[in-house]
Amino acid sequence: MIVDDPFLSPLYKGRFLLPVGLRLETAQGQFDGLAVSVVLPDAFRAFFRTMDIGDDGIIWVIHPNAAVLFREPSKTDRLGETAADHPVVLAARSAPGHGIVKSALEEGGPHYISAYRTLTTPPLIVAVSLEASEILADWRAQRRTTAIGFTAFTVTLVGFVVVLFRQIDARARVEGTLEQLQRVEADRLKKTNQRLEEALGREKRAREETEEASRLKDEFLMTLSHELRTPLNAIVGWVRLLMSGAMDEANRARALATIERNANAQTHLVEDLLDVSRAITGKLRLNIQPVNVGNTVLSAVETLRPAITSKGIAFEAEADATLAPVLADSDRLQQVVWNLLSNAIKFTPSGGTVKLRVNDSDGGVEIRVRDSGSGIPGAFLPFVFDRFRQADAGTRRETGGLGLGLAIARHVVELHGGTMTAESEGEGQGATFRVFLPRLVQAPDE
Repeated sequence: MIVDDPFLSPLYKGRFLLPVGLRLETAQGQFDGLAVSVVLPDAFRAFFRTMDIGDDGIIWVIHPNAAVLFREPSKTDRLGETAADHPVVLAARSAPGHGIVKSALEEGGPHYISAYRTLTTPPLIVAVSLEASEILADWRAQRRTTAIGFTAFTVTLVGFVVVLFRQIDARARVEGTLEQLQRVEADRLKKTNQRLEEALGREKRAREETEEASRLKDEFLMTLSHELRTPLNAIVGWVRLLMSGAMDEANRARALATIERNANAQTHLVEDLLDVSRAITGKLRLNIQPVNVGNTVLSAVETLRPAITSKGIAFEAEADATLAPVLADSDRLQQVVWNLLSNAIKFTPSGGTVKLRVNDSDGGVEIRVRDSGSGIPGAFLPFVFDRFRQADAGTRRETGGLGLGLAIARHVVELHGGTMTAESEGEGQGATFRVFLPRLVQAPDE
């Protein structure tokens, strides 16, 4: 189809006609003629007026040579006008096919958005133009509604967030207060538990000490009854034999010696008990005067030499009689040495050795007694100076005594301002006892 330039109709005054031609062909596709006709614009107008393009919409039909074939609505027939500078024509020539153009159709006029399409049969440009404000009115109204809604949502959200943060802040403060209270309560509970544990520990220790004291009391009573009964049995037995009159002179002398020995042992036990009582009540008194320690120690040795000889113990004593004197109670000092040597003799078997040394020491005199006897168990060593404590306590003890000698000796030494220590590498390794006596310039308080 061919559409030619419009021309003024010779029949219809002032009206344009649009010539239209159609090529005719044979069945074989050969040219067979040309059908030509003229069309009044009313034919287009009747068709386009059936379309609803709004009050401000415009429909354009433009020839490829930029001649306006039709414009609706139009107060005047625009047919034949040129539109070479029309934005739609410019866009269609640069981008055939279809497209959208936004521009003002008239200088100073409103902006239109035009959608166009180029046709091939017939070769025309068809465009529809609408005011941009009308096209975007719904979108703008929707945008305004959306903006208002978004603003309201934002305000609501901000208010909600503010309230939420206030609640979170209040909750955080409450939780902080609760945590602080929990820490305070935990600390208080911890301290209470500690005090309770300490109280339970003290109660447990007190109970153990009470039980230990009760056990020691029972052991002491058993030991005391045994120690008192043994010499009494010997004394009573020999007295009965003497009273029978059936003994000769030699046996009577033996009986009297045995009675005297057991009576002395009994007296020694009683004196030890009295000394312990005096020590506990603070009534043990010292007769302080200058004393030659070497001579005093040797005097104590002489009283025990028969026992040493009878048991078959090798004994060594070194005491310098020229040592400077110390302020001491001579009798009590002899008692200390006698108790230490008696203890060494008692726990040293036949064939063993006991060594006594008296030496100058820094600021005083040291007395050392070393034996090769049974030694002291490591677990018992801290209690060796305790009253009524013996490593072999009970009725089946291998050695006699009440376990008072070492306790009395240390108490006497401490009254002199001195110290007494015990050392042992364990059972079967012997023991060493050391006594240190300071050279006092005046008598100690009693």
